[in-house]
Amino acid sequence: MLSRRAIISQRDQAEETVSAFSPHQLWLEKAGVCLSLNLFQPAKVLLTHTHLTAKALGDRLSLAKSLHLLAVLANQEHRFGEALALLQEAQEIGGDEEFCFLLTQTLLTTVVEHQEVEEQETHHQVCVITEQACRTIRAVLEQRPNRASVLRFFIAELQTRAAVFRQRLLCPAAPLQCLTDLSVEMLSSVCDTLKHTAAELLELGYRTHSSEAMLEHANTLRILAVHSLNDEEKQRHLLDAFRLMKNAVSLQEQVLTDVLNVLPPHESGWRGVPGARVCVRLRMALADLALLMLELQSAEQKRKSMARDRKSSAERALEDYMRSSSDPETEWSAAGRSLAQEALTHLTAVISVSPDRVETRARSLGMLGRCLRILAQQRDPLWTESDAEQEDNEDQRVKINEAEKKRYGGRRAELQSEWRAAQQMLAQASETLSQAVSLSLHHNLPHLLPGVCSDLLECLGQFDPGASGQYLALLQSGVCCVEMSSVLDSICSGVWRRLLSSQGHRPGGEAFAHLTLNPNHLRILGEMPPSFKILLLQHSEDSSVLHAGVYEKVRTSETQKGKSVTGGLICSKVVKASVLRSDLLQLHRLLQEFRDLNTHARLKESGRNRAREDTDGKPEVCFRALLEEMENYLRPVLSQFDFSDRSPSISTASARAKDRDEKSADKPLPDAGDCVVILADRTLLEFPLEALKALRVKSVGSVSRDFSLQVLHARLKTEEAVESDNKKEAKGSRGVKARGDQSRGIKAVPVSRVPPPNSVPVDTHRFRYVADVQEEDDGKRADCSPAEVLRKTLDTYSSQFTPQWEGFIGPERRRSLADLEQMLTSCSAFIYSGAKNFFSCVPPAKMASLNMSGCQMVFLFESGQNRVSVQKRRSSRASDGPLGSAYLFTLSGVRSVLLNQWSSSIAANASSMHSLMDSLLRAGLTSGRAAHLLRTENTDVGGKSPGPTDGSSALNVEDIQRKTPSAFSFVIYGLPNLVVT
Repeated sequence: MLSRRAIISQRDQAEETVSAFSPHQLWLEKAGVCLSLNLFQPAKVLLTHTHLTAKALGDRLSLAKSLHLLAVLANQEHRFGEALALLQEAQEIGGDEEFCFLLTQTLLTTVVEHQEVEEQETHHQVCVITEQACRTIRAVLEQRPNRASVLRFFIAELQTRAAVFRQRLLCPAAPLQCLTDLSVEMLSSVCDTLKHTAAELLELGYRTHSSEAMLEHANTLRILAVHSLNDEEKQRHLLDAFRLMKNAVSLQEQVLTDVLNVLPPHESGWRGVPGARVCVRLRMALADLALLMLELQSAEQKRKSMARDRKSSAERALEDYMRSSSDPETEWSAAGRSLAQEALTHLTAVISVSPDRVETRARSLGMLGRCLRILAQQRDPLWTESDAEQEDNEDQRVKINEAEKKRYGGRRAELQSEWRAAQQMLAQASETLSQAVSLSLHHNLPHLLPGVCSDLLECLGQFDPGASGQYLALLQSGVCCVEMSSVLDSICSGVWRRLLSSQGHRPGGEAFAHLTLNPNHLRILGEMPPSFKILLLQHSEDSSVLHAGVYEKVRTSETQKGKSVTGGLICSKVVKASVLRSDLLQLHRLLQEFRDLNTHARLKESGRNRAREDTDGKPEVCFRALLEEMENYLRPVLSQFDFSDRSPSISTASARAKDRDEKSADKPLPDAGDCVVILADRTLLEFPLEALKALRVKSVGSVSRDFSLQVLHARLKTEEAVESDNKKEAKGSRGVKARGDQSRGIKAVPVSRVPPPNSVPVDTHRFRYVADVQEEDDGKRADCSPAEVLRKTLDTYSSQFTPQWEGFIGPERRRSLADLEQMLTSCSAFIYSGAKNFFSCVPPAKMASLNMSGCQMVFLFESGQNRVSVQKRRSSRASDGPLGSAYLFTLSGVRSVLLNQWSSSIAANASSMHSLMDSLLRAGLTSGRAAHLLRTENTDVGGKSPGPTDGSSALNVEDIQRKTPSAFSFVIYGLPNLVVT
């Protein structure tokens, strides 16, 4: 860190050279303005010229400033290693105290964002850097007491910035993570620091900075309250945070009043002044905290009302007597009486002063609807009371006389009046929330939708399953958009956001198609194939509630008389259940334990060492325990659905099948059952959901998975365009293929397969493959490797399906990244088999930039004998593992991704490849059905693979217990209705 002597000498030098700005100093000031406006390319040009000029002229002060701004630019482009080197070079040159202050702020940001070390080490670095900088500035303060106010502000602001970074590092990244005792202690230290800095900044006259420090202090207390297991401690933290937020809003309102007093009365645009924007942000934070406290009190009120109704009159009197006015619960209850009014006041003020800010208005409307929803539930007698009119002992009831009838009649009228008022308020809440949803959809604000849709689900409940199902799907699509945006941001180093804003539209890659919400999302269900049956599973934001819904085709009995329904799906039922965080944590522990055991088993199997018996049978035992725990966790919602009920197949399809049987030798595949698509959140997608007992019924022909309804619809819309193009060119396509075959000297038999209804064709002549033979070096037989299975597939179907397949079977050095890129962008299906993770061959950032919209299917047969590939940067964590691979291929435009969920042996991969290729090529099964057969049939490599079935095979409990984990390892993301033609 800069020394005191260096700071003083640099300041003296600056005071001695009081003159007009030189050109390179003007460039430096202009570059700083460009950086503040996010004009990075002009700033880079100016800083480069300034750096070279200052170095040539020997202007050390300008040279240090240029290095600092270059580091700021590197941070914006996520080049944190380069930024650290630039900051170190600028630190060696030195500067005045203001330069030390700015340099330390940038250094803290770089260290926190770089994340090369563990979070505890980063936390320690933040503390050390801040302490060194504050010590240096204090030493300067002793030499320059006339600048005490400025230097004290530098120290307080650095401590505030460091405290905010420490809070970010200590806060759990996922809702399932809990705070450790050490983290709680460190967060308490952060609260003490923010309390001190807020008072220091207020004393120095920096009221806005003090308000922001109070806001961060309140946010830290809120984190402690959310993760506190003690109710009294939680209430104390929330009350302290509420008082802080009220003080912060009041302080900022004073600042805004002073600013407005200075401005002329006719001055327009006062809402855009920085003080007004800060005031709006503080008001919304206060309203959000008030709503959190109001919801907690509402839930507490309901529990107490139900418990009180179960007590006798004597117990109630004793409870009232024992309650003391000095009890913290009384203060908590007293604060609750004004929470709703506080929230409504601030939200109304925010809406009135922000008519042109769409995001602020949408967020405020959502919070306003949430407030009205909570008030309606509190007022509803059916929600707050439980058997309130029943006597304690039904056997001692007396006959009601006329007077009692009149008295109970009045109570009945009163309850009915309260119920009607609650319903009216609930309707107002639904209308307000619907306006927030409309603004979020039409202005692409997916991060606002989860909270708004959750409140709409509470308003609608189970009374309107159709609307509830729509908003539940919208909630999941909003979460998925945010998740995909974070994935793309992490692998592309943030550059894609600037590219999107500069071009004003989606670049050539398909990654950006999933980052924008479909404004017509509420009509998506009407465009889904009737053969699909969708099971949606979605946790709430804090993982305390699990929502579930089933979407299926419209039945004849459900259609209105005189109206015909041509297709699409409707939501038949929506349910929710409260879940415990401990149960979900136990599930994750079992999953991680199984993955570790399975990986070690694969390693020992490949090494054939004597320690192999240590893990024999353990993965299977752990897998069965995982399935049992998963069933217990999902039983509260899945027990309310029935997947065995299936409507008969359409008669027109049977008639067409009969005609095709008479005209063609290739008979169409009979209807194999419903295509169940599981739309689950990222937490649940890590588990083997295909093994659920509810899905092991005869009527289920395939089980696939996807991220959200919008992602599934996006795959289908593209496929419909491809299918229509294939139909238009059906007459001339065979002739073109024949000429292409003759030019290559290959006589191919034309494929005359008739795809099943509602299926999408995949061109068999544009398959590409990459298979490494390095995986055969472990001593296994050559005929048990995926590479050898692929060779046999090419030979077996060379006359009809595989004559134009292209690819590599051999060492990795024979192919280049350009070869892989060319294959990925020109194929209809891609097959990869190797010992390494696929993204060790193709960087994730490169994959995100590819346009693979023409690729229908991707098969990944990654060997499990090597340890799981993990990226060095934690920012790329979202792209690791099977789920990350599915995300990246989906962002690139692929329609269906088939891969292993966990480590798989070479023999298992070979067996899966043999079964899939035989089912897709010879039997003509759909992609979902072919993957489903891996779980319902036992096949061996080299044996006869299963042909078409009638869908009568289903797994029962005994089958699950006999099945090995490898039977449920291979899953399919995306469309289950692809057929190779």
